[in-house]
This record gives sequence, C-alpha cells and structure tokens, in this order.
Amino acid sequence: MTDVWSLQLLEASQLVVYGAECRDCKIIVNVDLDALVTRLGPNFPIKQLRSRLKCAQCGGKRIITSILFRDNTATQRLTETWVKR
Repeated sequence: MTDVWSLQLLEASQLVVYGAECRDCKIIVNVDLDALVTRLGPNFPIKQLRSRLKCAQCGGKRIITSILFRDNTATQRLTETWVKR
C-alpha cells in the first residue's frame, strides 16, 4: 500500500480521490487535483495541500479532508455521492 502522505500532487491525481468539507458551511467537494497540478506544480507535496485550501462558497479555512484510493469500490460509491451534492 502506498503511503499517501509521501505522494506528490501529480502522482496523487492519478491514484486518489481528495475530498474536502468546510467546517463552517458544511459543503463537501471533490477537489480537482488535475487543476492543482497546473496551479501548484506536479511536485507539490500532498501533505501540504490542506493548509492551502479555502472554501469556494464561504471563504472559510477550516477544512476537513479525506483521501481515498481510486481502485476501491467503496471509494467509487462515495465519490458519486460527493458529486451529486
């Protein structure tokens, strides 16, 4: 199993689904890692990403994150739920 915290952004974009929930307004989103590769660079460490996130809806910085591997069936179902919200 890959240590997710050692991944860089480009590799993470291919292996994981990165979800974020704002503690203030409760919105849940699937973070577009491909767009962040363009913005932050392919070698940006995934472990530093949460500190850079800000809620697009309310501007809050109190973010809870979830990292799930793409090759997991449960991950696929949860991702579909996030997208529908």
